Amino acid sequence: MRRPGEALKAWREAQGLDQEQAASRMVPAVKQATWSTWERQRKPPSLANALEIERLTGGVIRAAEWVAMEKTASKKREPEESSPVPIAEQAKAG
Repeated sequence: MRRPGEALKAWREAQGLDQEQAASRMVPAVKQATWSTWERQRKPPSLANALEIERLTGGVIRAAEWVAMEKTASKKREPEESSPVPIAEQAKAG
């Protein structure tokens, strides 16, 4: 299954739009840099923007795809359980 950022880029290209043009069609409009961030999946859109992307793309890219991506990213960012003392502090104590 294609990631939502890849699908967003494919949709935009199929419409013959550049990032700035696509970003300006959002309601409210977003900056080209924001659109680029979504396509590269550096940061997912807010829920409101994800819903607007779903509307703009005629349901090709569903808001739920971004939510699922964010949940997966959050799990990857969670720190692993380990020693309650940070390593840097352990080194100072030793």
